[in-house]
Amino acid sequence: MVECGDGQKDEAGEGQRKRRVAEGEQLANNAGALTEETPHARS
Repeated sequence: MVECGDGQKDEAGEGQRKRRVAEGEQLANNAGALTEETPHARS
């Protein structure tokens, strides 16, 4: 366990954000075929 709470929080948040971004990009790519203008995957 890391003593620095911020560091731990940052790493967890970054991992979740990166995973969400990857999922969002996949959704955006899928939806991009239908709507290239405004991808709803990005909130």
